[in-house]
Amino acid sequence: MSLTGSVASFVVIFLLMIGITLWLRYRGALARSQGSAVSAVITEGVLPAMIFCYVARAREQVVFIEMAAIIAMAEFVALAVSALIGRALNLSRTALGSFVLTASFGSTSLIGNALLDVVFSGSAAVLGMGMVIGQFGVGVPNNTLGLWIGMRAGTSDRRGGGFGFLRTPVVIAVLLGIAWSMSGLASTRPVVSSMFGALTLTGAALPFLAAMVTGLSLRRIDWRQLLPLIAISQAIQLVGKPGLVLTALWLLTPPTLDREVTLLLAALPASPLAVAFANRFGGDAELASALVVSSTILSVVTLPLVALFA
Repeated sequence: MSLTGSVASFVVIFLLMIGITLWLRYRGALARSQGSAVSAVITEGVLPAMIFCYVARAREQVVFIEMAAIIAMAEFVALAVSALIGRALNLSRTALGSFVLTASFGSTSLIGNALLDVVFSGSAAVLGMGMVIGQFGVGVPNNTLGLWIGMRAGTSDRRGGGFGFLRTPVVIAVLLGIAWSMSGLASTRPVVSSMFGALTLTGAALPFLAAMVTGLSLRRIDWRQLLPLIAISQAIQLVGKPGLVLTALWLLTPPTLDREVTLLLAALPASPLAVAFANRFGGDAELASALVVSSTILSVVTLPLVALFA
């Protein structure tokens, strides 16, 4: 299968996982009220486990960090632009937080790693590259700055405001993972390998849990009323960000594989963590869910198109 076809196929898989959640809601096995509980499981346990494993095992190479910095640069531009537009539209604090997060951060942790696994046939070299670029280019900013935005935009559990977000399990996992990676400690020793195995299996549940919380947050929405926000948000997320990254890659001329991986990670749809953060901290989870779903649907078209430029 071509790069473009593989990309489109994986996006459809994620949409089908959201569809499974909607079916479980229809059958009465799940209820919308359970979205907050699933979000708490993600932010307090599953996400920290996955982040620690990925970051701790990363052995940064300069060229990969450079690729990560390119994506991070595009995200900061997207953050600034979406914040200015959101304020111009007089969005409420909770809506502004969801709008900014879904316009700025892509889904590398939830979709990106699995996407690379499928597209590049499980190549260890590509997965290692994607781990470093994805975690340090998107994961760390989203799980620190994005988490702070989600907490400040919400109406509950601000943990003291200011730098209180530094006490959250997600940020602690990032810091511990970086410390472990820099220490050079091996993760293959008997007891340590068992710990990493347990954390890895826990983190493996994240893609479906993210799809679940997105499906649980969905309700009947006047999509025509939301069309302007959807159009602006996805113009930034799915067109503007990849465009900035493509321009930077054109100027730097990295190796072909590095360019392909970086561009695909920059073009991913909005992170479902925006929904989890909104659910967890009292933000506008319904708006976040609508923007995430629309972003994922649109990426069926935009991601394969971006893959053509890779």
